[in-house]
Amino acid sequence: MSPALFLTVVALSLSLATLAGARRNPIPVAPAWVAVLVTALALAGLLWRESLCWAAIALAGVGLLAPALVMARVRALASRGEYGAAARLLRRLLIVRRSAALTDWARVWETTDALVHGDAGPADRQIAEWRDVPTARAPREWLLGIRWRWPDALSSETPDLRIRAACETGDVEGAVSLCVQQARQRPGPTALARQRLAWLAPVAFSGRVSATEVLCTLLRVPPPLVEIWRATALSAAGQADEARARLDALARRPDLSDGLRYLRAMRAANLPGPATLSPAAQDQLVRFEREILAGAVLRLRLPKRAPRTLGLLVALVLVYCVEIWRGGSMDARVAYELGALRPTHGFPDEPARLITYAFLHHGPLHLLLNGLTIALIGATVEAAVGGWRMITIYAGATIGAGLAISYFGGEEITLGASGAAMGLMGAVGVIAARDRRTRGTRTGRNIGLAIAGLVLLQSSLDASMPEISFAGHLGGAVCGALSALLLVRGSGAGTLHRE
Repeated sequence: MSPALFLTVVALSLSLATLAGARRNPIPVAPAWVAVLVTALALAGLLWRESLCWAAIALAGVGLLAPALVMARVRALASRGEYGAAARLLRRLLIVRRSAALTDWARVWETTDALVHGDAGPADRQIAEWRDVPTARAPREWLLGIRWRWPDALSSETPDLRIRAACETGDVEGAVSLCVQQARQRPGPTALARQRLAWLAPVAFSGRVSATEVLCTLLRVPPPLVEIWRATALSAAGQADEARARLDALARRPDLSDGLRYLRAMRAANLPGPATLSPAAQDQLVRFEREILAGAVLRLRLPKRAPRTLGLLVALVLVYCVEIWRGGSMDARVAYELGALRPTHGFPDEPARLITYAFLHHGPLHLLLNGLTIALIGATVEAAVGGWRMITIYAGATIGAGLAISYFGGEEITLGASGAAMGLMGAVGVIAARDRRTRGTRTGRNIGLAIAGLVLLQSSLDASMPEISFAGHLGGAVCGALSALLLVRGSGAGTLHRE
Protein backbone atom coordinates (compact mmCIF):
# COMPACT_ATOMS: atom_id res chain seq x y z
CA MET A 1 0.00 0.00 0.00
CA SER A 2 1.47 3.34 -1.08
CA PRO A 3 1.61 6.31 1.34
CA ALA A 4 -0.97 8.17 -0.78
CA LEU A 5 -3.40 5.25 -0.63
CA PHE A 6 -2.88 4.79 3.10
CA LEU A 7 -3.39 8.49 3.90
CA THR A 8 -6.46 8.60 1.63
CA VAL A 9 -8.03 5.73 3.56
CA VAL A 10 -7.26 7.61 6.80
CA ALA A 11 -8.85 10.79 5.39
CA LEU A 12 -11.91 8.84 4.27
CA SER A 13 -12.26 7.25 7.70
CA LEU A 14 -11.97 10.66 9.37
CA SER A 15 -14.66 12.18 7.15
CA LEU A 16 -17.04 9.26 7.69
CA ALA A 17 -16.47 9.41 11.45
CA THR A 18 -17.21 13.15 11.37
CA LEU A 19 -20.48 12.57 9.52
CA ALA A 20 -21.49 9.68 11.77
CA GLY A 21 -20.85 11.67 14.95
CA ALA A 22 -22.39 14.94 13.77
CA ARG A 23 -25.73 14.32 15.49
CA ARG A 24 -24.33 12.99 18.76
CA ASN A 25 -21.57 15.57 19.21
CA PRO A 26 -22.77 18.35 21.53
CA ILE A 27 -19.93 20.61 20.33
CA PRO A 28 -19.70 20.23 16.53
CA VAL A 29 -16.30 21.23 15.19
CA ALA A 30 -15.94 20.45 11.50
CA PRO A 31 -18.77 21.46 9.12
CA ALA A 32 -20.57 18.57 7.46
CA TRP A 33 -19.95 19.92 3.96
CA VAL A 34 -16.18 19.59 4.46
CA ALA A 35 -16.58 15.95 5.46
CA VAL A 36 -18.81 15.32 2.42
CA LEU A 37 -16.26 16.96 0.10
CA VAL A 38 -13.39 14.95 1.60
CA THR A 39 -15.41 11.75 1.14
CA ALA A 40 -16.12 12.57 -2.51
CA LEU A 41 -12.50 13.49 -3.27
CA ALA A 42 -11.16 10.39 -1.52
CA LEU A 43 -13.47 8.04 -3.38
CA ALA A 44 -12.70 9.75 -6.70
CA GLY A 45 -8.99 9.51 -5.99
CA LEU A 46 -9.16 5.82 -5.06
CA LEU A 47 -11.19 4.99 -8.16
CA TRP A 48 -9.82 7.44 -10.70
CA ARG A 49 -6.84 9.78 -10.20
CA GLU A 50 -4.16 9.89 -7.49
CA SER A 51 -3.93 13.70 -7.55
CA LEU A 52 -7.43 13.81 -6.08
CA CYS A 53 -6.17 11.60 -3.23
CA TRP A 54 -3.70 14.29 -2.23
CA ALA A 55 -6.45 16.94 -2.43
CA ALA A 56 -8.59 14.84 -0.09
CA ILE A 57 -5.65 14.38 2.30
CA ALA A 58 -4.89 18.11 2.40
CA LEU A 59 -8.53 19.11 2.91
CA ALA A 60 -8.99 16.50 5.65
CA GLY A 61 -5.91 17.77 7.45
CA VAL A 62 -6.93 21.43 7.33
CA GLY A 63 -10.70 21.14 7.55
CA LEU A 64 -11.22 18.08 9.77
CA LEU A 65 -8.09 17.08 11.67
CA ALA A 66 -6.80 20.53 12.71
CA PRO A 67 -10.14 21.73 14.19
CA ALA A 68 -10.58 18.35 15.90
CA LEU A 69 -7.15 18.66 17.53
CA VAL A 70 -7.93 22.19 18.70
CA MET A 71 -11.27 21.02 20.10
CA ALA A 72 -9.59 18.10 21.86
CA ARG A 73 -7.26 20.60 23.51
CA VAL A 74 -10.25 22.76 24.52
CA ARG A 75 -12.00 19.76 26.10
CA ALA A 76 -8.79 18.77 27.90
CA LEU A 77 -8.46 22.26 29.38
CA ALA A 78 -12.11 22.25 30.50
CA SER A 79 -11.77 18.77 32.06
CA ARG A 80 -8.84 20.08 34.12
CA GLY A 81 -10.89 23.04 35.31
CA GLU A 82 -8.99 25.62 33.24
CA TYR A 83 -12.19 27.20 31.91
CA GLY A 84 -10.72 30.61 31.05
CA ALA A 85 -8.01 29.03 28.89
CA ALA A 86 -10.59 26.80 27.20
CA ALA A 87 -12.78 29.80 26.38
CA ARG A 88 -9.85 31.79 24.93
CA LEU A 89 -8.74 28.91 22.72
CA LEU A 90 -12.29 28.34 21.51
CA ARG A 91 -12.60 32.04 20.64
CA ARG A 92 -9.53 31.67 18.44
CA LEU A 93 -11.11 28.68 16.69
CA LEU A 94 -14.22 30.80 16.06
CA ILE A 95 -12.14 33.13 13.90
CA VAL A 96 -11.96 30.44 11.20
CA ARG A 97 -14.95 28.27 12.12
CA ARG A 98 -18.12 30.27 12.67
CA SER A 99 -20.70 28.27 14.60
CA ALA A 100 -23.55 29.23 16.94
CA ALA A 101 -22.94 26.11 19.02
CA LEU A 102 -19.24 26.87 19.45
CA THR A 103 -20.10 30.46 20.37
CA ASP A 104 -22.50 29.21 23.07
CA TRP A 105 -19.83 26.94 24.54
CA ALA A 106 -17.29 29.75 24.55
CA ARG A 107 -19.80 31.80 26.57
CA VAL A 108 -20.38 28.83 28.88
CA TRP A 109 -16.72 28.48 29.75
CA GLU A 110 -16.31 32.24 30.18
CA THR A 111 -19.29 32.17 32.53
CA THR A 112 -17.93 29.14 34.36
CA ASP A 113 -14.58 30.87 34.78
CA ALA A 114 -16.36 33.79 36.45
CA LEU A 115 -18.29 31.35 38.65
CA VAL A 116 -15.23 29.56 39.99
CA HIS A 117 -13.72 32.94 40.82
CA GLY A 118 -16.72 33.87 42.95
CA ASP A 119 -19.10 35.62 40.53
CA ALA A 120 -22.22 33.46 40.11
CA GLY A 121 -24.30 36.21 38.50
CA PRO A 122 -23.34 35.53 34.85
CA ALA A 123 -24.10 31.81 35.25
CA ASP A 124 -27.55 32.47 36.74
CA ARG A 125 -28.37 34.99 34.02
CA GLN A 126 -27.23 32.57 31.30
CA ILE A 127 -29.33 29.74 32.73
CA ALA A 128 -32.41 32.00 32.74
CA GLU A 129 -31.72 33.34 29.24
CA TRP A 130 -31.39 29.85 27.73
CA ARG A 131 -34.42 28.36 29.50
CA ASP A 132 -36.57 28.29 26.33
CA VAL A 133 -33.83 27.99 23.70
CA PRO A 134 -33.78 24.40 22.37
CA THR A 135 -30.44 24.80 20.59
CA ALA A 136 -28.77 25.84 23.87
CA ARG A 137 -29.98 22.87 25.90
CA ALA A 138 -26.57 21.20 26.29
CA PRO A 139 -24.65 24.32 27.43
CA ARG A 140 -27.49 25.30 29.78
CA GLU A 141 -27.43 21.87 31.39
CA TRP A 142 -23.67 22.13 31.83
CA LEU A 143 -24.25 25.38 33.73
CA LEU A 144 -26.96 23.79 35.89
CA GLY A 145 -24.51 21.10 36.96
CA ILE A 146 -21.50 23.35 37.52
CA ARG A 147 -23.72 25.81 39.41
CA TRP A 148 -24.80 22.89 41.63
CA ARG A 149 -28.53 23.52 40.93
CA TRP A 150 -29.44 19.85 41.07
CA PRO A 151 -33.17 20.27 41.92
CA ASP A 152 -33.59 22.25 38.68
CA ALA A 153 -31.66 19.57 36.78
CA LEU A 154 -34.15 16.87 37.83
CA SER A 155 -36.46 18.04 35.03
CA SER A 156 -33.70 17.94 32.41
CA GLU A 157 -34.37 16.25 29.08
CA THR A 158 -30.91 14.67 29.19
CA PRO A 159 -30.96 11.31 31.03
CA ASP A 160 -27.31 11.59 32.14
CA LEU A 161 -27.93 14.88 33.93
CA ARG A 162 -31.15 13.62 35.54
CA ILE A 163 -29.28 10.58 36.87
CA ARG A 164 -26.55 12.76 38.39
CA ALA A 165 -29.17 15.15 39.82
CA ALA A 166 -31.09 12.27 41.41
CA CYS A 167 -27.89 11.09 43.14
CA GLU A 168 -26.98 14.58 44.32
CA THR A 169 -30.46 15.07 45.80
CA GLY A 170 -30.31 11.75 47.66
CA ASP A 171 -32.39 9.52 45.35
CA VAL A 172 -29.76 6.92 44.40
CA GLU A 173 -32.48 4.29 43.99
CA GLY A 174 -34.21 6.49 41.44
CA ALA A 175 -30.90 7.09 39.65
CA VAL A 176 -30.33 3.34 39.30
CA SER A 177 -33.85 2.96 37.86
CA LEU A 178 -33.14 5.74 35.35
CA CYS A 179 -29.93 3.98 34.32
CA VAL A 180 -31.82 0.74 33.73
CA GLN A 181 -34.45 2.56 31.66
CA GLN A 182 -31.75 4.26 29.64
CA ALA A 183 -30.10 0.92 28.92
CA ARG A 184 -33.40 -0.48 27.61
CA GLN A 185 -34.02 2.55 25.40
CA ARG A 186 -30.51 2.59 23.90
CA PRO A 187 -29.68 -0.93 22.74
CA GLY A 188 -26.85 -1.76 20.40
CA PRO A 189 -23.19 -2.78 20.52
CA THR A 190 -21.94 0.69 21.54
CA ALA A 191 -24.69 1.48 24.05
CA LEU A 192 -22.80 0.10 27.04
CA ALA A 193 -19.78 2.30 26.39
CA ARG A 194 -22.03 5.35 26.13
CA GLN A 195 -23.77 4.46 29.41
CA ARG A 196 -20.59 4.35 31.52
CA LEU A 197 -20.63 8.08 32.18
CA ALA A 198 -24.27 7.90 33.30
CA TRP A 199 -23.47 5.04 35.70
CA LEU A 200 -20.55 6.85 37.35
CA ALA A 201 -22.75 8.80 39.77
CA PRO A 202 -24.90 5.82 40.94
CA VAL A 203 -21.80 3.65 41.39
CA ALA A 204 -20.04 6.34 43.46
CA PHE A 205 -23.10 7.41 45.47
CA SER A 206 -23.82 3.76 46.36
CA GLY A 207 -20.41 3.54 48.05
CA ARG A 208 -18.62 1.22 45.61
CA VAL A 209 -15.11 2.63 45.90
CA SER A 210 -13.17 0.12 43.76
CA ALA A 211 -15.74 0.18 40.99
CA THR A 212 -15.68 3.97 41.01
CA GLU A 213 -11.89 4.02 40.61
CA VAL A 214 -11.93 1.53 37.74
CA LEU A 215 -14.80 3.33 36.00
CA CYS A 216 -12.90 6.62 36.26
CA THR A 217 -9.97 4.88 34.55
CA LEU A 218 -12.23 3.67 31.73
CA LEU A 219 -13.65 7.18 31.30
CA ARG A 220 -10.15 8.75 31.40
CA VAL A 221 -11.13 11.09 34.21
CA PRO A 222 -8.29 13.47 35.20
CA PRO A 223 -6.55 12.45 38.47
CA PRO A 224 -7.88 15.37 40.60
CA LEU A 225 -11.43 14.55 39.54
CA VAL A 226 -10.78 10.90 40.35
CA GLU A 227 -9.96 12.01 43.90
CA ILE A 228 -13.26 13.91 44.11
CA TRP A 229 -15.22 10.87 42.90
CA ARG A 230 -13.26 8.60 45.24
CA ALA A 231 -14.13 10.87 48.16
CA THR A 232 -17.78 10.72 47.09
CA ALA A 233 -17.73 6.92 47.10
CA LEU A 234 -15.91 6.77 50.43
CA SER A 235 -18.45 9.07 52.06
CA ALA A 236 -21.34 7.02 50.64
CA ALA A 237 -19.63 3.91 52.04
CA GLY A 238 -19.69 5.42 55.53
CA GLN A 239 -16.08 6.62 55.56
CA ALA A 240 -16.75 10.37 55.70
CA ASP A 241 -13.58 11.13 57.69
CA GLU A 242 -11.40 9.43 55.07
CA ALA A 243 -13.29 11.30 52.34
CA ARG A 244 -12.67 14.67 54.01
CA ALA A 245 -9.00 13.82 54.54
CA ARG A 246 -8.60 13.08 50.82
CA LEU A 247 -10.37 16.29 49.85
CA ASP A 248 -8.21 18.29 52.26
CA ALA A 249 -5.08 16.71 50.76
CA LEU A 250 -6.35 17.61 47.29
CA ALA A 251 -6.87 21.23 48.37
CA ARG A 252 -3.21 21.47 49.38
CA ARG A 253 -1.98 20.59 45.90
CA PRO A 254 -0.32 23.73 44.47
CA ASP A 255 -1.00 22.69 40.86
CA LEU A 256 -4.78 22.35 41.33
CA SER A 257 -6.68 24.62 38.94
CA ASP A 258 -9.23 27.14 40.18
CA GLY A 259 -12.00 25.16 38.50
CA LEU A 260 -11.14 21.89 40.23
CA ARG A 261 -10.57 23.76 43.50
CA TYR A 262 -14.16 25.02 43.19
CA LEU A 263 -15.50 21.51 42.49
CA ARG A 264 -13.53 20.14 45.45
CA ALA A 265 -15.02 22.78 47.72
CA MET A 266 -18.56 22.04 46.50
CA ARG A 267 -18.09 18.32 47.12
CA ALA A 268 -16.59 18.93 50.55
CA ALA A 269 -19.67 20.97 51.45
CA ASN A 270 -22.06 18.34 50.03
CA LEU A 271 -20.66 14.93 50.95
CA PRO A 272 -23.32 12.21 50.59
CA GLY A 273 -24.39 9.91 53.36
CA PRO A 274 -24.68 6.12 53.12
CA ALA A 275 -27.26 5.09 50.54
CA THR A 276 -30.08 2.65 51.31
CA LEU A 277 -30.88 0.57 48.25
CA SER A 278 -33.41 -2.15 47.55
CA PRO A 279 -32.18 -5.66 46.67
CA ALA A 280 -33.21 -5.07 43.05
CA ALA A 281 -31.11 -1.89 42.80
CA GLN A 282 -28.15 -3.60 44.46
CA ASP A 283 -28.44 -6.46 41.96
CA GLN A 284 -28.37 -3.98 39.06
CA LEU A 285 -25.27 -2.33 40.50
CA VAL A 286 -23.53 -5.69 40.89
CA ARG A 287 -24.30 -6.46 37.25
CA PHE A 288 -22.87 -3.18 36.14
CA GLU A 289 -19.80 -3.74 38.32
CA ARG A 290 -19.17 -6.88 36.27
CA GLU A 291 -19.47 -4.83 33.09
CA ILE A 292 -17.00 -2.30 34.51
CA LEU A 293 -14.54 -5.08 35.27
CA ALA A 294 -14.97 -6.58 31.79
CA GLY A 295 -14.40 -3.17 30.22
CA ALA A 296 -11.25 -2.70 32.30
CA VAL A 297 -9.91 -6.11 31.20
CA LEU A 298 -10.63 -5.58 27.49
CA ARG A 299 -9.88 -1.90 26.99
CA LEU A 300 -7.15 -0.90 24.56
CA ARG A 301 -3.98 0.20 26.30
CA LEU A 302 -0.74 1.90 25.39
CA PRO A 303 2.26 -0.38 25.88
CA LYS A 304 4.02 1.88 28.43
CA ARG A 305 3.12 -0.57 31.23
CA ALA A 306 3.47 -3.70 29.10
CA PRO A 307 7.20 -4.61 29.12
CA ARG A 308 6.85 -7.77 27.01
CA THR A 309 4.93 -5.87 24.32
CA LEU A 310 7.53 -3.11 24.39
CA GLY A 311 10.22 -5.75 23.99
CA LEU A 312 8.52 -7.11 20.87
CA LEU A 313 8.26 -3.64 19.37
CA VAL A 314 11.93 -2.91 20.07
CA ALA A 315 12.88 -6.22 18.44
CA LEU A 316 10.86 -5.38 15.31
CA VAL A 317 12.51 -1.97 15.02
CA LEU A 318 16.02 -3.38 15.56
CA VAL A 319 15.54 -6.07 12.92
CA TYR A 320 14.19 -3.43 10.53
CA CYS A 321 17.40 -1.42 11.10
CA VAL A 322 19.40 -4.54 10.21
CA GLU A 323 17.37 -4.83 7.00
CA ILE A 324 18.27 -1.25 6.11
CA TRP A 325 21.93 -1.86 6.95
CA ARG A 326 22.06 -5.03 4.82
CA GLY A 327 20.75 -3.28 1.72
CA GLY A 328 17.17 -2.11 2.18
CA SER A 329 13.86 -3.39 3.50
CA MET A 330 12.35 -3.44 -0.01
CA ASP A 331 14.96 -5.87 -1.36
CA ALA A 332 13.62 -9.44 -1.65
CA ARG A 333 17.13 -10.90 -1.65
CA VAL A 334 17.98 -9.21 1.65
CA ALA A 335 14.68 -10.34 3.15
CA TYR A 336 15.28 -13.96 2.21
CA GLU A 337 18.84 -13.90 3.52
CA LEU A 338 17.60 -12.58 6.86
CA GLY A 339 14.92 -15.26 7.24
CA ALA A 340 11.84 -14.55 5.11
CA LEU A 341 9.61 -17.56 4.46
CA ARG A 342 9.06 -19.09 1.03
CA PRO A 343 6.03 -21.39 0.70
CA THR A 344 7.09 -24.99 -0.02
CA HIS A 345 3.63 -26.63 0.20
CA GLY A 346 5.06 -28.66 3.06
CA PHE A 347 7.08 -28.31 6.21
CA PRO A 348 9.89 -25.77 5.55
CA ASP A 349 13.43 -27.07 5.11
CA GLU A 350 14.65 -24.41 7.55
CA PRO A 351 12.25 -24.48 10.54
CA ALA A 352 13.76 -21.31 12.03
CA ARG A 353 12.10 -19.34 9.23
CA LEU A 354 8.74 -20.07 10.91
CA ILE A 355 9.79 -17.43 13.44
CA THR A 356 12.31 -15.16 11.70
CA TYR A 357 9.92 -14.16 8.88
CA ALA A 358 7.68 -12.38 11.42
CA PHE A 359 10.44 -9.96 12.43
CA LEU A 360 11.01 -8.67 8.89
CA HIS A 361 8.97 -5.98 7.12
CA HIS A 362 8.62 -4.67 3.59
CA GLY A 363 9.04 -0.92 4.01
CA PRO A 364 8.26 1.54 6.81
CA LEU A 365 4.48 1.56 6.28
CA HIS A 366 4.31 -2.22 6.70
CA LEU A 367 6.27 -1.95 9.95
CA LEU A 368 4.15 0.97 11.19
CA LEU A 369 0.81 -0.78 10.63
CA ASN A 370 1.89 -4.04 12.25
CA GLY A 371 3.64 -2.20 15.08
CA LEU A 372 0.56 -0.15 15.92
CA THR A 373 -1.62 -3.25 16.03
CA ILE A 374 0.81 -5.15 18.22
CA ALA A 375 1.29 -2.13 20.50
CA LEU A 376 -2.43 -1.78 21.25
CA ILE A 377 -3.66 -5.37 21.10
CA GLY A 378 -0.51 -6.85 22.64
CA ALA A 379 -0.69 -4.50 25.62
CA THR A 380 -4.35 -5.44 26.12
CA VAL A 381 -3.59 -9.17 26.04
CA GLU A 382 -0.58 -8.71 28.32
CA ALA A 383 -2.65 -6.82 30.89
CA ALA A 384 -5.38 -9.47 30.75
CA VAL A 385 -3.35 -12.69 30.95
CA GLY A 386 0.19 -11.67 31.87
CA GLY A 387 3.37 -10.99 29.94
CA TRP A 388 4.69 -14.51 29.39
CA ARG A 389 1.28 -15.85 28.41
CA MET A 390 1.02 -13.04 25.87
CA ILE A 391 4.45 -14.01 24.49
CA THR A 392 3.30 -17.66 24.29
CA ILE A 393 0.18 -16.64 22.38
CA TYR A 394 2.26 -14.43 20.08
CA ALA A 395 4.72 -17.26 19.41
CA GLY A 396 1.92 -19.75 18.76
CA ALA A 397 0.26 -17.36 16.29
CA THR A 398 3.60 -16.67 14.58
CA ILE A 399 4.41 -20.35 14.10
CA GLY A 400 0.83 -21.21 13.14
CA ALA A 401 0.75 -18.43 10.54
CA GLY A 402 4.15 -19.58 9.24
CA LEU A 403 2.95 -23.16 8.83
CA ALA A 404 -0.20 -21.98 7.04
CA ILE A 405 1.96 -19.89 4.68
CA SER A 406 4.37 -22.75 4.07
CA TYR A 407 1.64 -25.28 3.28
CA PHE A 408 -1.03 -23.10 1.62
CA GLY A 409 0.70 -19.86 0.56
CA GLY A 410 1.52 -18.69 -2.93
CA GLU A 411 4.90 -18.69 -4.65
CA GLU A 412 6.34 -15.41 -3.33
CA ILE A 413 8.42 -15.05 -0.19
CA THR A 414 6.42 -13.87 2.82
CA LEU A 415 7.44 -11.68 5.75
CA GLY A 416 5.84 -9.53 8.45
CA ALA A 417 4.20 -9.77 11.86
CA SER A 418 0.62 -9.40 10.63
CA GLY A 419 -0.15 -13.08 11.24
CA ALA A 420 0.98 -12.72 14.85
CA ALA A 421 -1.06 -9.50 15.15
CA MET A 422 -4.13 -11.37 13.91
CA GLY A 423 -3.34 -14.05 16.51
CA LEU A 424 -3.44 -11.41 19.26
CA MET A 425 -6.83 -10.27 17.97
CA GLY A 426 -8.07 -13.85 18.11
CA ALA A 427 -6.77 -14.05 21.68
CA VAL A 428 -8.81 -10.98 22.64
CA GLY A 429 -11.92 -12.73 21.33
CA VAL A 430 -11.14 -15.81 23.43
CA ILE A 431 -10.49 -13.68 26.53
CA ALA A 432 -13.85 -11.97 26.02
CA ALA A 433 -15.59 -15.35 25.87
CA ARG A 434 -13.62 -17.42 28.42
CA ASP A 435 -12.02 -15.22 31.09
CA ARG A 436 -13.99 -15.33 34.33
CA ARG A 437 -13.94 -11.53 34.52
CA THR A 438 -15.58 -11.12 31.12
CA ARG A 439 -17.54 -14.33 30.54
CA GLY A 440 -21.29 -13.77 30.25
CA THR A 441 -21.08 -9.94 30.13
CA ARG A 442 -22.46 -7.70 27.41
CA THR A 443 -19.02 -6.13 27.12
CA GLY A 444 -17.45 -9.52 26.45
CA ARG A 445 -20.09 -10.41 23.86
CA ASN A 446 -19.71 -7.06 22.09
CA ILE A 447 -15.92 -7.34 21.95
CA GLY A 448 -16.12 -10.95 20.79
CA LEU A 449 -18.50 -10.06 17.97
CA ALA A 450 -16.33 -7.09 16.98
CA ILE A 451 -13.21 -9.28 16.82
CA ALA A 452 -15.03 -11.92 14.76
CA GLY A 453 -16.22 -9.21 12.37
CA LEU A 454 -12.72 -7.77 12.00
CA VAL A 455 -11.21 -11.18 11.30
CA LEU A 456 -13.87 -11.93 8.67
CA LEU A 457 -13.42 -8.51 7.08
CA GLN A 458 -9.64 -8.89 7.00
CA SER A 459 -9.96 -12.39 5.55
CA SER A 460 -12.27 -11.18 2.78
CA LEU A 461 -9.83 -8.38 1.93
CA ASP A 462 -6.92 -10.83 1.94
CA ALA A 463 -8.74 -13.15 -0.47
CA SER A 464 -9.15 -10.29 -2.97
CA MET A 465 -5.56 -8.99 -2.69
CA PRO A 466 -2.94 -11.54 -3.85
CA GLU A 467 -0.03 -9.56 -2.35
CA ILE A 468 -1.42 -10.21 1.16
CA SER A 469 -1.19 -13.68 2.65
CA PHE A 470 -4.72 -14.93 3.30
CA ALA A 471 -3.34 -18.20 4.68
CA GLY A 472 -0.96 -16.41 7.05
CA HIS A 473 -3.59 -14.07 8.48
CA LEU A 474 -6.20 -16.77 8.93
CA GLY A 475 -3.67 -19.26 10.33
CA GLY A 476 -2.38 -16.66 12.78
CA ALA A 477 -5.88 -15.77 13.99
CA VAL A 478 -6.84 -19.43 14.49
CA CYS A 479 -3.58 -20.41 16.24
CA GLY A 480 -3.62 -17.31 18.42
CA ALA A 481 -7.16 -18.12 19.50
CA LEU A 482 -6.25 -21.77 20.19
CA SER A 483 -3.20 -20.73 22.21
CA ALA A 484 -5.32 -18.35 24.24
CA LEU A 485 -7.94 -21.03 24.75
CA LEU A 486 -5.34 -23.14 26.54
CA LEU A 487 -4.07 -20.26 28.69
CA VAL A 488 -6.93 -17.98 29.75
CA ARG A 489 -9.45 -20.43 31.18
CA GLY A 490 -8.06 -20.04 34.71
CA SER A 491 -6.86 -16.44 34.44
CA GLY A 492 -8.49 -13.51 36.16
CA ALA A 493 -9.13 -13.07 39.83
CA GLY A 494 -12.70 -11.92 39.36
CA THR A 495 -12.16 -8.71 41.30
CA LEU A 496 -11.68 -5.06 40.46
CA HIS A 497 -8.13 -3.72 40.30
CA ARG A 498 -7.08 -0.10 40.14
CA GLU A 499 -4.25 0.82 37.75
